[in-house]
Parts: sequence; C-alpha cells; structure tokens
Amino acid sequence: YKKGRQLFGIDQARAPAARAGRVVVVEGYTDVLALHQAGVKETVAIMGTALTEDQLKELTRAVGKGGRIYLALDADRSGLEAMQRAADMSPDLELRVVPLTEGTDPADLLAAEGPEGFTKLLESALSIPEFRVRRLVAGVNPSDAPAVDAALFGARELIGHLPSNSATRVALVSFVADQLGVPPHLVTTQAPVRTSSARTRTVEPSFDSGDHERAFLASCLAQPRIGKPYLEELKAEHFTSIALFDAGRWLLTHFDTPLSGIPTDQPELVAEVGRIVTLAEQRDFSEGDVKQFFLSLEQRKTQHLLRLAERQGDFHDAERLQMKLQEIRKKATEELA
Repeated sequence: YKKGRQLFGIDQARAPAARAGRVVVVEGYTDVLALHQAGVKETVAIMGTALTEDQLKELTRAVGKGGRIYLALDADRSGLEAMQRAADMSPDLELRVVPLTEGTDPADLLAAEGPEGFTKLLESALSIPEFRVRRLVAGVNPSDAPAVDAALFGARELIGHLPSNSATRVALVSFVADQLGVPPHLVTTQAPVRTSSARTRTVEPSFDSGDHERAFLASCLAQPRIGKPYLEELKAEHFTSIALFDAGRWLLTHFDTPLSGIPTDQPELVAEVGRIVTLAEQRDFSEGDVKQFFLSLEQRKTQHLLRLAERQGDFHDAERLQMKLQEIRKKATEELA
C-alpha cells in the first residue's frame, strides 16, 4: 500500500465520473462519504497527501477525454499548493477549483446548505489562474495605493503566463482593473521601479543574487509555524540589498497581511513584497526549505565575515568564524539527511 497512489472511493466513483464527465477531488474520506450520500457519487479523496502524478493519471482515466477535474480542497495554503501542483504536473488537464471558504470542507457545506449549496459551488468553479488572481486581489482597498501596487505586481505575474489572445486573460485583466480601480493597461504593463542609490548597499561580487533571499522570505510566509521565528533571526548582513532586508522586516511586522499599508514613498519595498507574496503562492515550500534557505544565508554571511577578518589580520575572530562555519555546514548536512 502506497498512500500517494491511492484515491479513496475511486472504485465507487469511476462509473459515475465517466457518466458525468467530471470527478470531484476532496481531502478526506468523511467528505467522500457525505458527498456520495448527497448524490455526488463521482467524488474521491486524496487522504491528506500531496496530490501526486499517479493520482492525476488515475483521475484522468476516470473522467475520460474532455472530462473535468474539480478540486474541492481547503483554501488554506496547503490546499493552494496542491492545486498548483496539479496544474504544474498536468497543464493540459481541465482543472477547476471549487471556491470553498478557508477552513470549510465539503462536509461542512453540505451540513449547512445541503446538496443544492454544493451544486451551486460546483457551477461557480474557476480555472486555477482565475482562482489565484481573484484570491490575490480580494479585500484590497483601492484607496490603499501601496496595497494596489503590490496586488498589481502579483496579478501581472499570474496573468502573464496566459496566452495573450485567451478569453481568460482578457476577463481577468478587466476583473483586476475593476477590483483595484485602475485602468486595464496597468494590469498588463510592468511599471518601472525607481532605484535609489542611497538605499543600495554595495556587496562583494561573491554574493549570490537576491533570488535566494526572496525564496527564503517566501518560504517563511508559506510555512508560518517556523517561518516567523526565522524571520526574527535576520540581520542586514544576510541580504544583498537594503530593499530585501526591509522587505524581511516588513513581513515580520505585517506577517498576516503583508500587502496592506506599505508606505508609498518606498517603491522598492512595494515591488519586493509583491514578488515575495506571489512566490509564496506559486511555489511548494516545505518547513525543510525554510531551514535550508536560512542555513545557506547564514553560511554566506559567515563566509563574508571570515574573509573580512582574514584581510584585517584578526586571526582570533577568523578562527571563531571558521568553527561557526563548520557548525553551519554540519547542520545543513543533517537537515538533508
């Protein structure tokens, strides 16, 4: 038995799914039982695992050519990651997201609204790009310019992957423009970001680009249980630019609502926070990723300080830093084991 290859209820759901041309995917067996009793017999469960390629192949066989797969997963971050994985693994599949309220599962909805309520929700299911864009701009106050800028950045990233002549792209551009109160061309045009030489820190060429640092900050958002404590450990020396360090400090103090209230006089901060939030939504980060990213940043910082100590002839400090570097490498190896 291998959990990642199994779909609870698939034997009972296979024939109804073929007839309906669709299959509904939920997280747990209680949802399957409730939906089968309510007449939605084309329902299966992934049993709390990450949606796997084997499961997607089984789902595709069940619905047949031209069928749809409806993802009725919890709208929390892990549910979003499962949906995005499904889209990434099978870009040609017709996937639809059932827009459940965060913290609500299908069994809860059935108990509250009956089969009719769930049927209406199925009818309002969205494509994954539509779902992600709508979720990104939901609740953004059009009068909060920094929040609008950050939401625009994220929306551009998501919409930019759609074909320029697709109806979905046109509809989403119009929707985002209406929601944020901006002209449609701003949704598809990347606004230039001013660079302030006074706020850029010179670093040694041996430092990597900011991509690694953004990935670390995004992983902290994606895994809040351990992410926030790691954010508290950050120092300016961990970063290649002040803008990224400022973004880390902003996330620490605005962890639950990172897109709200960003100061308008810091366009670099607005852009960086927008990139980080989008990356947290798009990538499947684990708690192990948070630890590895942090250890990598800590190792890079220590190597930099070690080189400085050696140049200055401070051999006592250099010896201390060399020992610290060995400890960091040991921890990184243990995390990978």
